[in-house]
Amino acid sequence: MAIGDHMEDKLIHIYLDRNQCDYFDLSYFGEGTLVSAASAILDSKHSGYDSFHRSILEPLGGERITLTKTEADNPGWYLLVGYTTNDFQVWALEKNA
Repeated sequence: MAIGDHMEDKLIHIYLDRNQCDYFDLSYFGEGTLVSAASAILDSKHSGYDSFHRSILEPLGGERITLTKTEADNPGWYLLVGYTTNDFQVWALEKNA
């Protein structure tokens, strides 16, 4: 990786708390898959999401996304399928300009 190229392309995991897992009928500990509008996931967290999660879910809005989890993944952490951190760089740069 070139010097100054600090934006590494990484997989994105979205955290779903126990209440959200119950709401979406998902396993907190085991495997599961959720297909939902990003805005519905954002709205389902009663305590609100931190800036990282908002920076991922807000630009997706009503777009249907897929989250998936295996038993090997940490409890509540679901992989956002089809996206990496580089997909959100432009949006974040524009928003913070």
